[in-house]
Amino acid sequence: MTKMMNIIEKTIKVLIIEDEMVLNIDVQNSLEEMGYKISGIESTAHGAINNIKNKSPNIIIVDIHLKGYIRGLELVKQIWEKHKIPVVFLTSYSGDLVIKNSMEFEPYAYLIKPSKERDIDTAIKIALDMITLNNI
Repeated sequence: MTKMMNIIEKTIKVLIIEDEMVLNIDVQNSLEEMGYKISGIESTAHGAINNIKNKSPNIIIVDIHLKGYIRGLELVKQIWEKHKIPVVFLTSYSGDLVIKNSMEFEPYAYLIKPSKERDIDTAIKIALDMITLNNI
């Protein structure tokens, strides 16, 4: 059995960090239909950090721009440095400069809103497989 098969068979906990409520509900419903467990939906960095400490998600889907003191990119840097949880960006920002700046934070995928369910599912599976292969 391949490592990817092990990942697919395991219940994956996903944390969604997004400040657009309508999108949160759509992404949550899609992920649950695909068999993922939602560890939480957070709209601020503070809420996200608390969720990570208390619920230990396997992967995080985050918007680049969040409301509040800590922005999405800054949050991703903190998450990776402290917890080594893979991150998939799901954002409406598609400009070359924004994408270039986000690459500094080493996301496992960068998806432009609106994204298809299949694209999100594929990004999650690839990110988790990369983490497994790199023994992070």
